[in-house]
Amino acid sequence: MYAGTFDGKTFKRPSALDKVFYRELKPISEDFQPEALRVNGLDRDRLCREGLSPEQAMREATEWVGSMVVDGQPALVAYP
Repeated sequence: MYAGTFDGKTFKRPSALDKVFYRELKPISEDFQPEALRVNGLDRDRLCREGLSPEQAMREATEWVGSMVVDGQPALVAYP
């Protein structure tokens, strides 16, 4: 995730892509599609051992988004 700014009218992309947030999550169930793992290249066993809980990752994402705010209110917009 990268941080840009929006003044209520215009979105400005970040001038540099050095402010990045990335986390990998621990799987939350045993129900998964092996084909999807082949496509994304992630190692499910490693994620089971090393991935963060969704709760922890969202707390960290919230803190990161908040730390990017200079003036105004933070907002997280994601696609897809």
